[in-house]
Amino acid sequence: MAGRHGYSKTGLENRRREWARQHPRRAWVRWWLTLLLVFVPLLSVPVFIFGLPVYDRTHPVTLDCAVDAVAVGITTGRYSHSPFVRFSSPDCGELTLFRGVTRENQDDIAAEVERGDRYRVTVGGGSYQLRSFIRVLKLRPEIVRYERIG
Repeated sequence: MAGRHGYSKTGLENRRREWARQHPRRAWVRWWLTLLLVFVPLLSVPVFIFGLPVYDRTHPVTLDCAVDAVAVGITTGRYSHSPFVRFSSPDCGELTLFRGVTRENQDDIAAEVERGDRYRVTVGGGSYQLRSFIRVLKLRPEIVRYERIG
């Protein structure tokens, strides 16, 4: 049966094979570019989704940050809504605290944080290094611990 342009499927496959025989180097480059541009990103998405939290737990980073703003909010998801406290800092960027935050105590936690004071904050190393990339996904590095240092 002829295809849309009058070629049979077998005829198109034969033309592709003929082109690959005439241009072996180009066919090899095309194959590797397809592999690189299509399959590597598809395989890296699960590694990023499942591997980054594991890397963050095993590689914590401690930062000294001057907090200039604090905001509270609730994540919007289809099945779950988690309250958070977001710390904004000119030297560390925006960091989010989820651990120990409930709807009842999130305002109290935000009120305890003094604007302009310095805090020692522990976050995941991978998320902090990739913070400009994950910000596009509307994610922020998650605070594991924080304490006031001055």
